[in-house]
Amino acid sequence: MEPRLRPPKTDHITIVTELEINLERTEPQARKNFRAADWTRFRESLEELLGATDPPAEIQSIDEFKRRRAELENAIQAVIDNNEIVPVSKLSPFCKRWWNTDLAAERKAVGKLSHTSYKKQHQPNHPVHEEFRKARNHLADAIKSAKREHWREFLEGVDNNTVFVAGRFVSGPGTDGGAIHMPALRVEVGGRELRLTANRDKADTFDKLFYPPPPLMSSVPPDTEYPPPKWNFRNIADHQIAATIWRLSPYKATKPGTPPNSVFTHCADVLVPHLGVRATSRWPTAQA
Repeated sequence: MEPRLRPPKTDHITIVTELEINLERTEPQARKNFRAADWTRFRESLEELLGATDPPAEIQSIDEFKRRRAELENAIQAVIDNNEIVPVSKLSPFCKRWWNTDLAAERKAVGKLSHTSYKKQHQPNHPVHEEFRKARNHLADAIKSAKREHWREFLEGVDNNTVFVAGRFVSGPGTDGGAIHMPALRVEVGGRELRLTANRDKADTFDKLFYPPPPLMSSVPPDTEYPPPKWNFRNIADHQIAATIWRLSPYKATKPGTPPNSVFTHCADVLVPHLGVRATSRWPTAQA
């Protein structure tokens, strides 16, 4: 108790409670800003690194396939790791996903005009006032356009996993969605009901439910006769790979540790010959 902290005109005595709670702090991870990447230098560096590897040709073995894949992945990652080509994002809790470098440069120019217009406030007929008004309105229109384009890219990239998120955005009130989370799960283990609150425990539970282990014995009879194939296998052509890359959303989130779609969309002509190398059917079956 702290009697010296008693407020005036009251007989209450302040009770001070001290709780020692150790919280684990999560260090923010630096992320690459591919929207601000120098794609001209990216392509040049990637062409130089890939030029030092074997030229595209048919793959003759699984070991060669793994080696060629590692060379391609290492070349892409080496260019991504260059901070002069792909800068690191400045983490900020106030950043907007629709913001880009063009808007930043335009806002800087509008700020300079605003300062000049303020200095000339006693000269109402000075042309800088009209110039500032037009630049300010153009920036407002550019911001609206960037928001609209970001929302369009998000809707075009909606899949089975994000369609419900898009539905919540459309039907729900205006909010940042910060409070949205998966509720605690209740599972029964050994006759006891457990309440899972950690994300790792929830993910493991869903993984076991959706992907159970395979059976010890197959239910397919060993002498099963399968119908003949409907068509003959044909290798994937380069133009099919290029068409698939063209349909990708450049800045859609990908699996952590993998190159983003923007690398493929900006460097398609460089990567397609290396992605389209064909694996022959002469691989030994023992390696498969």
